[in-house]
Amino acid sequence: MSNIEKEETRPTTGDVGNKVFQHNGKWAYKSPIDSSLFIYNTERNEWLPESQYEKEQQQQKQQDTKTLGKRGKNEISSGNKKQGGGKSASDKLLEESTVVYVTGLPSSNKDKMTTGQLHQFFRKAGYISEDQNQRPKIIQFINEETQEPRGDAIISYERKESIPLAILQLDETEIKPGFRIQVEKATLEQSNYFKIFEQEQHSNKKSKKDRRDVNKKEKKFGWSDSESKCVIIKNLFSIEESLDDPNFFNQLQEDLEDVEHGCAKCGEISSIAIFQRNPDGVASIKFKDFEAAEKCVALMNDRYFAGRKLEADFYDGYTDYFVEETEEEAQLRLKRWEKWLEQNGEDGDNNKEKENEEED
Repeated sequence: MSNIEKEETRPTTGDVGNKVFQHNGKWAYKSPIDSSLFIYNTERNEWLPESQYEKEQQQQKQQDTKTLGKRGKNEISSGNKKQGGGKSASDKLLEESTVVYVTGLPSSNKDKMTTGQLHQFFRKAGYISEDQNQRPKIIQFINEETQEPRGDAIISYERKESIPLAILQLDETEIKPGFRIQVEKATLEQSNYFKIFEQEQHSNKKSKKDRRDVNKKEKKFGWSDSESKCVIIKNLFSIEESLDDPNFFNQLQEDLEDVEHGCAKCGEISSIAIFQRNPDGVASIKFKDFEAAEKCVALMNDRYFAGRKLEADFYDGYTDYFVEETEEEAQLRLKRWEKWLEQNGEDGDNNKEKENEEED
């Protein structure tokens, strides 16, 4: 079974864990905010800015040199010291780990599984832990070259007792027809990918003005409170077709709110936001509870709507789907609007004339 640390490709899309790559033999990732480089410190189990990492490494080398002269090689690395019962610190950490590593998952966008589908399958072995934004702690790894799933993932349970249960119940089972998965306990390095979330949120502090702007968008588009209740649906529409009908987005919202065939079939909806200028045809639907959102992902993903195949998954917590309308686009929209008014006005006048003729 392959291990994550042996992979040479650098995933960049989807979950934060997909941005990890090898840099001078160390694990690293680039912040999506300012592209600054972070290096993983294996001794402290945390991500550090590149400048801080190099500075600390230099200081450590100097300290090691002094220690060699005084105590010899056996005293260089405190990380290898044994603690109570003859177990090292790393052994104890691994013993308490609640993360499983899964291989054999679909490795193409056509068959890709959503976070909701993975959550539904793996919670058979126990409660899956959540991050501070109440999202299931599940990371699927993506191949940067093909932009398709690698076929592996890590999943964090709330209790360590779920690990043997997951291996016993789910290892060598079909997660979907034709895809038999392998489940094993994750290594410490694999488990630590979840720390990127905390590190990134801590290192990318915003000014008060930026925070106010973000809060306004969260409130407007329904992203606040919990991403696990917010579903993102893509490929709902094209910008071009929406320009021909001023009522297009009103009708689209009614379709989404339909209790028989739309998203409302899954549960009570808190808010809907349609990103009219987004080229991917995106809408976000926020539900009152997680169960309804989970049903929506299962219902809408890979479903066909107006001849288009939809993509549905939980909101990732950081992507901004809002696209500002340019001046040229606004002028084009107004021209289409005027043309629509002229056509509908003429049709209305002709209909009135016919009605008057019939009355005479």
